Amino acid sequence: MASACAVHLYGDDRAGVEVVAEAAINEVARIETSYSRYRSDSILAKINEVAQRAGSIAVDDETGKLLDYAYACYERSEGLFDITSGILRRIWDFKSGRLPDREAIDDLLPRIGLAKVSWARPLLTFPIAGMELDFGGIGKEYAADQAAAVCIALGIRHGLIDLGGDIAVIGPHPNREP
Repeated sequence: MASACAVHLYGDDRAGVEVVAEAAINEVARIETSYSRYRSDSILAKINEVAQRAGSIAVDDETGKLLDYAYACYERSEGLFDITSGILRRIWDFKSGRLPDREAIDDLLPRIGLAKVSWARPLLTFPIAGMELDFGGIGKEYAADQAAAVCIALGIRHGLIDLGGDIAVIGPHPNREP
């Protein structure tokens, strides 16, 4: 997840809690493997291959739920949260502290805009070649929630999943304090 991560779980049986923690870690790894923009074998890479040629792709239910959430964020933010804007990292060098030139930005702007992408479950269609998606803005949050769900399903009632500041809380402390 390219950040410091931690799983804090409470339980009476240390070995049992360690098994649950491992299951949570495995769930986070599964999600990262599926949706990382850095992996050529991820679901996201397959989506972006189709987006590069302005095509359509059927996606699984989990990816569909992430897309639904991304569209909800896009709408609620009036377009400010946009999973198609990751393409700007091609020209934005954050380490240098310099802004890209206007021409480079203008060249990419036609390929940005979630409203341009058609989403009709299970089909995702990109009308403009060269677009791409990036789940980075919601990926860790989703992974933290899913890891917490795994812990709860395995009997944990108290804990915290922290994936680089994206946090999921499982109940209060065992002493009932927040």
